[in-house]
Amino acid sequence: MRARWGTMRGQRGVLALIVVIVLLLIPAGVLAGDHGGAPASPVLLNVGMPDQPKVRNLLSSLAQDDPYTTAVLARVYDTAVQRNATTGAVVPRLAVGEDANGNGALDPAEVGAFDVSSSAPTITVFYNFTNARFHDGVSVTIMDVLFSYQLVALQAQMNGPLWVLMDQGGGAGSNFSTNRWLWVLPVDDGDGNPATAALRFSPQFAYPDFAFVTLGIPIFPRHEFEGTWAGRHPSMTTLPGCTNPDWGQAIYPETDPRAGQGIPVTETTYRPFQFSCAQAWQMTDADVLGSGHFKFGTWASGSFARLDANPDYAFGPPKVAGVLFKFYRSTQLGVLALRAGELDFLLYSLPVEFLPDLQNDPNVGLVSAPGLFPYSMVFNMRRLPFGYNTYPPADRMADVGLPFREAMQHLVDRATIVHTLLQDQGSIADGMIAPTNNGWHNTSLPAYAYDTAQAALILDNAGWTKTGSGYCAGDGTNCRSFPRLGTSQFEITTPQADYDPIMASAGAIVAAAGRSIGINVVSKPTPFGTIVDAMGARGFDMAIMGAPEVHPTDPWTLMRGDPDYLVDRFHSSNSPAGRNAAGFSDGLLDTVVMSSRREIDLAARTRDVKNAEGILADRTPVIPLYYRTLNWAYRADRFAGWRLIASTIFNYWSLQEVRYQQNLPPEIVLVSPAAGSLIRPGTPIDLDVRDANLRTVEYSVDGVPPSVLPAPYDVPTGSWTDGTHVLAVRAADPYTAVVAYYSFRVDGTPPTILSVSPGNGAVVPAARIIIEVRFSEAVNRTSAEGAFSIVAGSSTWRARDGAFAWANNSTSFRYVPAEPLPEGTNFEVRLSGNLTDAIGNPMSSAYISHFATPASLVGAVVLGGIAVIILVAVLGLLLLVMKRRRRLPPDPPR
Repeated sequence: MRARWGTMRGQRGVLALIVVIVLLLIPAGVLAGDHGGAPASPVLLNVGMPDQPKVRNLLSSLAQDDPYTTAVLARVYDTAVQRNATTGAVVPRLAVGEDANGNGALDPAEVGAFDVSSSAPTITVFYNFTNARFHDGVSVTIMDVLFSYQLVALQAQMNGPLWVLMDQGGGAGSNFSTNRWLWVLPVDDGDGNPATAALRFSPQFAYPDFAFVTLGIPIFPRHEFEGTWAGRHPSMTTLPGCTNPDWGQAIYPETDPRAGQGIPVTETTYRPFQFSCAQAWQMTDADVLGSGHFKFGTWASGSFARLDANPDYAFGPPKVAGVLFKFYRSTQLGVLALRAGELDFLLYSLPVEFLPDLQNDPNVGLVSAPGLFPYSMVFNMRRLPFGYNTYPPADRMADVGLPFREAMQHLVDRATIVHTLLQDQGSIADGMIAPTNNGWHNTSLPAYAYDTAQAALILDNAGWTKTGSGYCAGDGTNCRSFPRLGTSQFEITTPQADYDPIMASAGAIVAAAGRSIGINVVSKPTPFGTIVDAMGARGFDMAIMGAPEVHPTDPWTLMRGDPDYLVDRFHSSNSPAGRNAAGFSDGLLDTVVMSSRREIDLAARTRDVKNAEGILADRTPVIPLYYRTLNWAYRADRFAGWRLIASTIFNYWSLQEVRYQQNLPPEIVLVSPAAGSLIRPGTPIDLDVRDANLRTVEYSVDGVPPSVLPAPYDVPTGSWTDGTHVLAVRAADPYTAVVAYYSFRVDGTPPTILSVSPGNGAVVPAARIIIEVRFSEAVNRTSAEGAFSIVAGSSTWRARDGAFAWANNSTSFRYVPAEPLPEGTNFEVRLSGNLTDAIGNPMSSAYISHFATPASLVGAVVLGGIAVIILVAVLGLLLLVMKRRRRLPPDPPR
């Protein structure tokens, strides 16, 4: 029986794929007209977070490094493209296609296609802004897109995907910082529709991620940031140039022949844009404006934040009324709130100790995924003894701190962290790319064993010897002396245990091992936001950090683990203000990661990426500790539609599709045979199990321990013995279980023949022949009549040659031949082995019985009379012959 039910990734996944295929075929404006209106449900999605957003301004450096700020704000700002939730193919949003044939127009075959190679000298991209509006009602235009390119290019943590548009590819000699030139210009799309437009990009190198990250930037409202925004910009006296609330213009206006181009800092006709003012802006709730599927509602610091569904979202509103973020400072409190129904989703990965209870909670669903990014120990290489002699270093070899970092590699007990702390809910990290990440991982990286003696030897060889034989004390006793620090104490900063007990414990393990060999180090649990601030300001010594998922690196899940993040994390140009918190400055690494960014040949790019991993393992600007299995928990009894993308289920597609559901319990339907039926062993019990979120189906017979019943839900009965059996079937979804009971009678015994009349060897007058057969049980009449025959020599009489009369509930029959059988004949009554009982059990073998009919009396008399006549005739003839012989005269004499 074919199953007629679906799972979270079954029917819903197919529907989502169909929607995406339609999107690929229809311009964005057409879609917008079809999907307006209110959200499908008035219910809020309640999301628990261990920390709150830090700022409302997405341009803030703090926002870019904080997972909970980006998790909230990324929902407010839409991107010009998205990627298919399943295949990863680029999906149109505001950008609807590329000019593949170069005719300057969007042809039907180009709608939804983003296949033009980034090695092309120019790429023309078409946009459709029909019904696209910012949350204050202002229409989105191509000038907002061009403005957004300027804004993103000026944000050091966000601009990596735009190096391809900068002079000199954003590398040495690039003049973007002064002339703000980007190789993207508006062009006529040729259709005369003011709601559509086109941009012509001139990539400065072939960039394999161009279609989804260069095109997929967030769209900011130009009218909000340029000028004074109708007097709403604040005057910020603490920042140079920001006392004036007029922040200038980032691009030349529509009336200028250079419309859309970036305005250089040397421009005098227009006030050049003051990005530092925009980045430092402490926004209010009303200032957070995007065009995404959610509007920013409010943020009450320390309590909650709320997003409201955007009913006018150009691509259809979400199916929930909004998202309410609640802050729980400990994992335990968050889990309790989830199980109590106060939360619908936990936006932090659950430690293993909480999993058993949640797995047994029918109201909770769990989704697990391997982490894409390692939890790492970061060194501030701008300071000794952790890094370079001076900063920035003259070259990569001016690295006094290398022995210190190498020694620290041997003080990390990764096995204990993974097997004991994580309880194997993760894996040991030996590099900056996960082994599960699509073949990018370098499998030949060096392994640094936990070995305090080896660590001590490395430090001794570097001249940093230990004084005294005991543990290093906080006052410097028995401690090694390092450059800049001497024997003074320094800190490994970690998140607090109630935020992340694994990172806190890992710091304590490393610090204890360090003190055992004379390093005066302590682990200092610190609020997560404070660590983010310190690392952004480059004001730390060492830190153990890791994000619970992808939001700080990939807020819109467009990168999905693509190794281009190595450029952002470790290229030296990102050290002053970008994501290179370690301050790693290595010319060879810069060359290799830029080569990988510029390489569109997959094999060559893979070699570059693995080479970069090797350099990082060798120079050790960070120590990868472990990859964590991410466990996401949600209320399955309230919401459905979650999509796992790039190791997180909190993403654009989930929040666009997740919907409130009134749960219906699983339905168990008995298809055949009917309950109470008499069946043979081996007859399958055909069931149909229906549920949108079916988790398990089990069955039990006569109370034995249950067994899993896979689709298509046919219960085997081959081992069932004769008698009555009770079948119990249990079906469970994530929140409800139902049990159905059915009774069946089993008969596996073949029928036998109790008697046949006439009896075996009997002689019966032909005129009196009636064949009677009695069986041990009711038999199938059709099979019995088909199996019956009377045979005499070459003659056969079958059921059709007489009349059957059944009696005693089909346990016996009488057969009367239509015509008398021949007299004086031997007969066989045959019943073949394919005769079956009422439910189909065949006889074990054929049955044969013999009888005969006597000869007829009339025939005997006739034969006897004929014999007498013949005898009389013979005797008469003999007498006549004898008389003639007496009368003959004697022979005459001779």
